[in-house]
Amino acid sequence: PEKQFFMSNTFWMGTQFFGPEKGFYEFQAILQQGKFVMIGGMDSMWRLNGRALKMLYKGIIGKFNFQMSPNERIPDNFVTKLDVAGSDYTLALEATGLGDSVQISYLQKLLPGFSLGAQYVFVPSYLMTPVNVAAHYKWKGTILTLSATRMGPKQYQVSTNYARKVDKNFTVAAELNMGQRMSSSVGVKYDFKNETKSRYQASFDSELTSSVAYSEELIPGVRVGYCGSIAHSKNEAMFGMQFSTGEA
Repeated sequence: PEKQFFMSNTFWMGTQFFGPEKGFYEFQAILQQGKFVMIGGMDSMWRLNGRALKMLYKGIIGKFNFQMSPNERIPDNFVTKLDVAGSDYTLALEATGLGDSVQISYLQKLLPGFSLGAQYVFVPSYLMTPVNVAAHYKWKGTILTLSATRMGPKQYQVSTNYARKVDKNFTVAAELNMGQRMSSSVGVKYDFKNETKSRYQASFDSELTSSVAYSEELIPGVRVGYCGSIAHSKNEAMFGMQFSTGEA
């Protein structure tokens, strides 16, 4: 299979980082061959991270992420994940560390355009574990998702997501989250009908943060590109490279 190799140099700026640094530099390399994608990178804080994705069989994708750092405040971590997509269901299994947490997600199609799903996160070190239920409705270019999450005793989060495909290329969307804090956002997406399925996305939220992104498809369900955001209320900006899996 044909190989593709990318390199990126990213400068992060802001005040949300550990230590006295107001930003840092990160180098990343991406290798794609057939149905295999691998990303590795290191930043100026000597954090080493990597991600690998492999399409094992039709509808089954395996993923692995890891992070290693000499800074004791940033613990080493690794995550393994398996995504399974059937004709009328999707199943995701995710494990963090050596059993530090296990997450199970399942979505079942019940009627044309209507699905119900649930997500359970098991954390042995906590007595309470988050439980999420969701309903997904899709009809003639309109997508509506309602979800409710029980975070703990008397702690709940309710989310509403709405997307409308205006034409074959252009989509608008909105999101509302209600819980201990309320937040909202609006966004747009434009898909080009070219060979690499290029995509532009932009969003603005109630925290006065605006974001833009440009991506291209490497293999079905895997995209790579560039992104940036500005937190206007904090006068902070971030620019980098993005890697995403799944359809949106």
